[in-house]
Amino acid sequence: MGKLKENLSYLNQKINEQENALKAVVDRLVQDGWPADRVRYLYRPRKKDIAAEILDLVQQDGFSCVVLSRRAGRVTRFFTGSVSTRILTSAKNLTVCVVT
Repeated sequence: MGKLKENLSYLNQKINEQENALKAVVDRLVQDGWPADRVRYLYRPRKKDIAAEILDLVQQDGFSCVVLSRRAGRVTRFFTGSVSTRILTSAKNLTVCVVT
């Protein structure tokens, strides 16, 4: 039971680090001149594949632009496909910016 608690604690720590990193990016964008009300991020458990979650959110909230990162390595993309590619091929009336 102790090992399980250690693993959960470690995962909790990693989740908090990731969310804090996203908050830091938002702060940096606002500091660099982006209007605070125009910068949003979402950090939540997913129910579908990542591309479908993003496309659902875009449609639901009416976004006109999405900025994505291409971080996964070649092996990961080979087995899972590229999220950015799936969004680019599925998005309609949406500006997609892929940062490498």
